[in-house]
Amino acid sequence: MRYLITLLLIAVTIVLYAQDRDGNRMKKDIEVAEKVIAASLETSYDKEGLRFSVEGSYLDGYGVLFTLRQTYSPVVWGGNINGQLDRLYQSDRAPRAIAPQADVRPFETAAVINLDSMAFDMGQFKKAVADYLVDYGYLLPKLTAGEKICLKLTGNYTRTYSDLLTTNFTIAVPGGAPNQTLTAVVGRADIADQQAGKITRNQLESKILFSEDKGEDNKPDKESEMVISIFQRLYQPDLSQTYRLNGGGNYERIDGMGRIFTLGFAHRKVSPYGVLFDRMNADQQARWGLSSDVVVNGTSVRIRPRGQNAPEDDEPKEEEVKDQSFADFLEGFKENIIEYGGTLKSLAADEMVTFRLNITTCDECEKVPEKVEISVKQPVLEGYRKGTLTIEQALAQLKVVEN
Repeated sequence: MRYLITLLLIAVTIVLYAQDRDGNRMKKDIEVAEKVIAASLETSYDKEGLRFSVEGSYLDGYGVLFTLRQTYSPVVWGGNINGQLDRLYQSDRAPRAIAPQADVRPFETAAVINLDSMAFDMGQFKKAVADYLVDYGYLLPKLTAGEKICLKLTGNYTRTYSDLLTTNFTIAVPGGAPNQTLTAVVGRADIADQQAGKITRNQLESKILFSEDKGEDNKPDKESEMVISIFQRLYQPDLSQTYRLNGGGNYERIDGMGRIFTLGFAHRKVSPYGVLFDRMNADQQARWGLSSDVVVNGTSVRIRPRGQNAPEDDEPKEEEVKDQSFADFLEGFKENIIEYGGTLKSLAADEMVTFRLNITTCDECEKVPEKVEISVKQPVLEGYRKGTLTIEQALAQLKVVEN
């Protein structure tokens, strides 16, 4: 019996070590891929001078999501802005200047360019993404055959140009919708087939699924808006005494993947006024007309400037609050995902819900991860909503990653 127990302990240790090693390898592979994607795009847009930020994350059961954003725009030199922009983008028609350049005086008047003829070239972007997936997609070897690689470009593509020689500013405004997105998805199995010679490069390119949302209607996702509203209420001071929602939160909807919710949380001892406020002493805070929570002899006390009234009786008394541990907060948050995630009834059976939590804490608070990612598949939420799964069974199927 002792021998069997020893073998079992050894087996468990090996499994845990392998999981930790695989997790570290996946993190490294994603960080390398972020650099490769950025370099590939910047090479494709070298003439335009565009730069991109890339942030990747692994979603267990789905694959890797890379979120891309344009971070840099070109600078135009000299006086003939229209001509230079025309050459820069090789357009067959020059962009129209609303304010004539000849009349622009330094720092007083701006020339505004309509970008209808200079829209972000989605065709060029699609080719750059396809080239990355075909040439370098295999550099994520820890993905399983059933998982995917997804690249999502998001944001508006407004560009600002400066004529540095004459110090005239030229402001470029978008002619189309401000929030268009492009998503590209390919299966890890398809990449493996191309590497093994089972399919050609062109066949792999044809398997990349592109979807484009031009954001023309800007209709909100009512189900996602409802989830955001629910969590905003759950993590107000009267319902969550220690970790509270810091900001409004936002969401993304990706076909084939599901929903991604991003929420910021802060410990109650972290000032809502930011880092600079945290570094002020009580007198400095009072002079600015602000109030804060400070610890006096182990007790949290609300400090207020002169003339500021005490809170109403229904406001939580901070000196009576007992801090909730981060582990308890996280456990409660997971239960809320199961309880309220079922309101996302339009999720497809192969989709999931992911919550990304950004945590801000104080110097004297317990050490907690800066980021937590929690994912759950649609069948789990539906099973709990219909009563075929208990809360314990549903919680056991959540995937949690802490960074």
